[in-house]
Parts: sequence; structure tokens; C-alpha cells
Amino acid sequence: MSLGKTIGKKLSELQKSYCLNQEEMGSIINVSRQTMAKYLKGEQIPDGEKLWKLSQHFNKPLNYFLSLPEESTRFSFLYRAELVPEGPPMEFPYLEKRFNNYFELIHLSSLSIKEYMPEHYDLEFKSKDLSKEDKKTIEKIALKQRNHMGIGDAININIYTVLENNHINIIAEPLEDSEIDAVSAYAPGKGAFIFVNDRDDITEERKFFSTIHELGHLIMHRKHYTSGFKSPNSSDKRKRDIREKAADYFASCFLVPPHVLKENFSYELKSFISLSTIINLKEEFGISAQAFITSINKFGLITQPTMGALLKQLNKQGYAKTEPNP
Repeated sequence: MSLGKTIGKKLSELQKSYCLNQEEMGSIINVSRQTMAKYLKGEQIPDGEKLWKLSQHFNKPLNYFLSLPEESTRFSFLYRAELVPEGPPMEFPYLEKRFNNYFELIHLSSLSIKEYMPEHYDLEFKSKDLSKEDKKTIEKIALKQRNHMGIGDAININIYTVLENNHINIIAEPLEDSEIDAVSAYAPGKGAFIFVNDRDDITEERKFFSTIHELGHLIMHRKHYTSGFKSPNSSDKRKRDIREKAADYFASCFLVPPHVLKENFSYELKSFISLSTIINLKEEFGISAQAFITSINKFGLITQPTMGALLKQLNKQGYAKTEPNP
């Protein structure tokens, strides 16, 4: 049910309960009978000031006008963590409340309504590792999303701005739990949300990757989300399950489009690849050095031993959890 229909239903309940006609209802907020008729039908949404006046007049909380049946409005969650704990993290009740508050603010402001849900691909994987066909499919989906979002072959883009402009709601705040990178959630009639752990000890490049990783989950794994925060589904980076690998590959293809990499940086990749080359290239794409190294390995541009050697050099220089030239 849309927000307009929900508010209209609540107004109709009040009208019936208090035996008021449309003109009397309209006088409460200084609108005409015709306008109130549109509110009651859900054809038009009253602004925040009018809803506040109604809530004061009828002694109702503001959320009364925005609430839908419980089963249809609870957010469904999936989250990415360094190590998944037993049971849901303590932050989840706060996150669900935060998503709901953000949603209400959008609807009560002059901002455009963001009930958008990204398209969904119900991908099934036949093994514990991604096949060549799986990778081709995920790459096509990632590139299609880039084109849909209007960024084409652009690199080193502001991820948050791009997603917000395409009606994916982003909230970035620090959490006490440093193990949680990002959380994605959605609810019918409320849209899609990504929460990013904005701690100072997490690099911006890692936050970007985690954000697009969650976008990948929203697009490819929506049926794996669980409603509410009592038993949210999780994706454990250390266990490396197939969903995690698929979302990582999606993020790699989205942030480092393989065709852009090959067309514009083939010279750098054909010669001996040093750590300084990696650092220069990762700055071009705006992602972490570690993510860039693993991405070009996934694309078959460097071998597994070369990837291992580069990651070892990166860690040796003190960049296990920090970033060179952030």
C-alpha cells in the first residue's frame, strides 16, 4: 500500500470515528472539501505541517498516519560483517528505527518520494565458487546498473551521491561494532536502504566497496533477506560463502569496470606490476589497494601468486587496515 493510501485510510478511520464530513475534516487544516477528498482517497499527500496539525487535533502520534500493517512494513535485512556473531548484532533495533525515521523524514519533507526498489535478479549458483558463466552474468548486471544510474564508463565517482540520486537511501553513521561493514534492508512501500559503518578506523575506500557490495545483495539476493532484526541473514567475509563471492564480484565490476580497465590501462597491466603501479591505479578508480588487487585477479589480469605477493607487500608496508594515499 502506498503512503498516500495509508494516510487516506487513517484519515477515513478518524472521519468515521468522529462523524465528520469532508468539509469539517478540511477545516481542521484549512483546506477545501475537494482537497480533503483527495487526501481521503490517497490521491494527494498532506504535507508535514498538516499531518502535525491533524495529529495534535486528534491526539494521535505522527507515526499513526504513516503506519502500515506490521507484516508488510518490517524491514528485511542482510548484512556484511568481518565475523558474524551468534544471533543478531545489538545495533539492529537501532538500525531499523533509524531506517523508519529516515523514511518518515523524506515523506514529510519536500524531497522526492523514494519508494524505489532496484531491479531484482534471482540468481542461483550451482557450486561454492563462481563459474565463468556466473561471472559473465554478474558483470552484465553490474554494467547494466552503471548505465541505468547514468555513470556509464566514469570512474572514481561519488558512490553515495550516485546511489542517492537513483533512490537508494544511504545512511552513514559510526557503530560501536567495528566488525560490521554495512547493512542493507528494504521494505515494501519504503524502498531500499544501505547503512554504512562510518567509523574513523574504517577507510573511505572500504566503505565504498561495502556499499556497492550491499547494492549487489539487494539486486541479486533479495529472497535471502529476513524480516525484522531478530534473525537477520548475514554474509560472513571469513566464511566466503557464494553470496559473499557474488556480491564482491558485483562490487568489483561496478567500481572497476573490466572493459574500462582493459581499454584504458592495458599498458600498465601488461608490464611488471609493482605495488606503486597498484597504488596509482587504485587512485584512478577510487577504491582500496587491496580491493583493486583482488579485482584484477578476479578478472584474470594477474595470477594468484602475483596477487598473493602484492597483498604481502601491502601488509608489510603497514597497509593491512589503512590505505596508501587515501
